[in-house]
Amino acid sequence: MRTYVALLRGINVSGRNVIKMHNLCDALQGAGLENIRSYIQSGNLVFGSQINDTMDLASIISERIKQQFNMEIPVMVLLQDELFSVKNENPFILLQIPSHQLYVSFLEASPEPDMLALLMKTDFNPDELIVSGKVIYLWCKSGYGKTRLTNDFFENKLKMRVTTRNWNTTNKLCSM
Repeated sequence: MRTYVALLRGINVSGRNVIKMHNLCDALQGAGLENIRSYIQSGNLVFGSQINDTMDLASIISERIKQQFNMEIPVMVLLQDELFSVKNENPFILLQIPSHQLYVSFLEASPEPDMLALLMKTDFNPDELIVSGKVIYLWCKSGYGKTRLTNDFFENKLKMRVTTRNWNTTNKLCSM
């Protein structure tokens, strides 16, 4: 059995799409997911599964949420080992930046080269970003609440789903 991390986008944010994590874990039992654990109320799950396809797992979770809670929630699933790589390869860590300024945007696929080139022509000042495969490392100097580098911004520029986690959450999910 492999360990996976599911990142759900847009639940329990500003009183919208409210799902209690224990109810979500219960709803996912028996769907090919085992030992389901949640971290905070914003849609982070760690679980085991014999299913080896992350897209299949994302579909299973999304469909269960639709059936049980009548909500359309985008879901990304990563192998926990992939998340370890994201953690270990963050180029901003070498600069000893305070963790509350660091974020990771997870992309559903690697960006198309032409779209990525257009994105990189944008002035992000005062914030910085580094794209690495299906991940964008963010240094939001004034915090995520004040940056233009949001999920919606990246989704518009890259034409794909994106979900972002702060650095502390990323580290916690690795340790679960």
